[in-house]
Amino acid sequence: MGVAKWLVFPRYGFGSMAAGIVCILAMATLSGSSFLDHFLIRLSISVLLIASVYLLSRSPKQLLVSVLLGLPTMVTNWAVLVMSNEWLVLADHLTNVLFFTYVTWCLLQQVFSSGQVSGDTIWGSICIYLLIGFIWSFIFGALSVLQPHALTHISADQVSSLVYFSFVTLSTLGYGDITPVTRQAQMLAFSEALMGQLYLTVLVARLVGLYHTSGKG
Repeated sequence: MGVAKWLVFPRYGFGSMAAGIVCILAMATLSGSSFLDHFLIRLSISVLLIASVYLLSRSPKQLLVSVLLGLPTMVTNWAVLVMSNEWLVLADHLTNVLFFTYVTWCLLQQVFSSGQVSGDTIWGSICIYLLIGFIWSFIFGALSVLQPHALTHISADQVSSLVYFSFVTLSTLGYGDITPVTRQAQMLAFSEALMGQLYLTVLVARLVGLYHTSGKG
């Protein structure tokens, strides 16, 4: 009974997940090129992966799919640390894209199907935005494997630079220190910037609608 209750009703909400994502972003931003730095980034991603599976465990179907997608993601996440080659790096980026895209989709369903504005709804919305930027960093990483010169001053295994470029693009800040060169890279950068703006627009409209529907406005 205790195990079943643990699987169906996770104790931790979106707030703890948002904190985990912020920790990964901070780790990626502050890290260097040493083995320890790479290890800490991989450890942070693994913790977020496990936390995501746990958060989705309230639904047996979501739990099953997240475990099936999470296992190969966990394997490639650590494999690139010890025997990195371009195809393994590509597999790592792609498995992360698949897993965290599924997690984001599940969170979207939970947040936008909510009947009222709550603290968990706000935190869930923040998690989705952060995960979008996180996913796009892996997409650009995969592109950098297939097209090594798609982005200037960056390579497929530079997690910190990929995360930085992704969030600069998502927020349409665009410093210009890292530039998409190929047509594919340019279209992906444009798509991420557009997605970030559309998400914020739709999210604000949804939250305002929920606020007034709940009779608080």
